[in-house]
Amino acid sequence: MTASPMRPRLRILLVHNRYMNPGGEDVVLEAERDLLLRFGHAVDVFTRQNEDIRGLAGNVGAALTAAYNPSTRAAFEKSIADFGPDVVHAHNLFPVISPSIYNACNAARIPVVQTLHNYRLLCLSANLYRDGKVCEACVGQVPIQGVRHRCYRGSAAGSAAVATAFQANWWMGTWNKRVDLYIAPTAFAREKFIEGGLRPESVRVKPHFVNLDLDHPAKGPRDLGALYVGRLVKEKGVTTLLEAWRGLTVPLRIVGSGPLADAVRAEGNPWVEYCGQLDRRDIPALMRRSRFLIVPSEWFETFGLVIIEAMSAGLPVIASRLGAMGELVSHETNGLLFTAGNVDELRARVTWAWENPEAMRAMGADGRARAGRLYSPSANHDALLSIYSEAMAGAARRRA
Repeated sequence: MTASPMRPRLRILLVHNRYMNPGGEDVVLEAERDLLLRFGHAVDVFTRQNEDIRGLAGNVGAALTAAYNPSTRAAFEKSIADFGPDVVHAHNLFPVISPSIYNACNAARIPVVQTLHNYRLLCLSANLYRDGKVCEACVGQVPIQGVRHRCYRGSAAGSAAVATAFQANWWMGTWNKRVDLYIAPTAFAREKFIEGGLRPESVRVKPHFVNLDLDHPAKGPRDLGALYVGRLVKEKGVTTLLEAWRGLTVPLRIVGSGPLADAVRAEGNPWVEYCGQLDRRDIPALMRRSRFLIVPSEWFETFGLVIIEAMSAGLPVIASRLGAMGELVSHETNGLLFTAGNVDELRARVTWAWENPEAMRAMGADGRARAGRLYSPSANHDALLSIYSEAMAGAARRRA
């Protein structure tokens, strides 16, 4: 891949605070970095690790650093001077990097783009989920309820510190004045952030992408039954999944790790096989042999990377119709939808899917075509460049 002759090559500085346990945000960052490099752009990455907060006063110290980190700003200013970016694209800033990099960009008159990977601006726990259900108590509000319920790592002091850090930046106008454009992965996520206080004109929708493997067509034996791939946590619907399978005679493979791993391992259902955490490179082959993917999430996913990965493998998806999933999966077109947390409805969808393999294969083919059309590398590159160009034009107008 090379840069389009109609598009200039850019110098792009990516920014990301890595978590101690890598997740989807890290995958997206690396995929976009590699994509931009393949299209001929110059890319540098400014990163920090969560473990860099060691030595601070626990959750409170980490949270206060998240409000504004002067040492990070100093290091970032050096990166700007050394690399000379046309645009800065931030992914995750919490907790080490902080919005201090926005100030550095504004001072250097460099446009800022920020991807909204999670709901941290609206929710102390970043996932709009509490006590086993969706929670929007703090959306557009001072997060008093989040402090009351200790939503940041179960700590009252830490929750108060995170609330202070983020609310102070809302009051100072950081989120609406220091960032040129935001990227929301879905229209659903965009609406949530606008509801929470971001300016509608500043939020663009750009989905993530997947490398469609044309060497492995959707045809082939689908001999492994149902598949779940993801973190083993309650908000991902794992408990609902296990309960639904107690009334099914359909083989299910569960791939992933997390707090519910022991519960999955101890389930004792002969139709459920726990595969543990597999290398991401092994997942596509598993998807190509499975009959359908189950995505039973019970929280507002901002996207659903595993869904478009399944589409690229021609694998139809059975997902809860909650948040972004109802946007990525069209019922009876590229998969099936059910009500989040509804065990009986999930069981009925799985039974129908198992008994109608040809219909599900057709849905898988539709998903694969959709992935090639909407979630391809070239489509993502064009969308990224359009957003960068818009941010750069806006910054140029302000300087004029």
